[in-house]
Amino acid sequence: MAEKQLHDKVVIVTGGATGIGRCAVQHLLSQGAKVASLDISPRPNSENSKLLIISCDISQEKQVNAAVASIATEWKKIDVLINCAGVLDRHAAVGSVDNEDWRKCFAVNVDGPMFLMRACVPYFLEQESGGRIVNFCSTASIRGAACGAAYTASKHALLGLSRSTAWMYAKQGVQCNALVLGPTIGTNITNTEKEADAFGFERMQPYMSLLPGVLNADDIMPSLMYLLTAPGINGVELAVDHGWTTA
Repeated sequence: MAEKQLHDKVVIVTGGATGIGRCAVQHLLSQGAKVASLDISPRPNSENSKLLIISCDISQEKQVNAAVASIATEWKKIDVLINCAGVLDRHAAVGSVDNEDWRKCFAVNVDGPMFLMRACVPYFLEQESGGRIVNFCSTASIRGAACGAAYTASKHALLGLSRSTAWMYAKQGVQCNALVLGPTIGTNITNTEKEADAFGFERMQPYMSLLPGVLNADDIMPSLMYLLTAPGINGVELAVDHGWTTA
């Protein structure tokens, strides 16, 4: 069923060169979709006529607008936006967070998705079929003990943006949902204890010890496909975290 629903749909995936984004690109291509992969460090171009690879720093509005315009010119429409790209912080609490970490988290995790959504929504509104948006959020979108101040605040903001968009455009056929992910193997959003702020990392350890399991990128795909194809799904926050957020 998903294959028929996604066949020849034009899908934009940010962070499509690595990790979960790359897995999503490959999965969508297998379903017959036309996929535009946006990444700041793209892989070499492919001969697949249904794959468009674009170098794009999503924190830069002009680059985003140019990328979206080029996709619409190439394929005459845009059906789906998947905001997968993101960056992590160093787990610092607000008392020690530095401006660089704060600004980078908001530039990539909030500004970038907003720029993409703002650029894509006009195309969605022009077509009878509307459009779908899936924003990759995190347990840090709904909890305070999953990461540092910068990342947590940015992911809360992305979830708020998702909720607002779902409500504002519901009558125009634009559906916006969020995937709330726990720790996932194969994602490029990583950090190490050595890089982490000592105080923040220590405070997170009791919460991390409750983790019931870790997912890999392939485990995320059924939930993503559900949000891309199921009717009547709008404003949903779908947790894919082995139940971690119930702790």
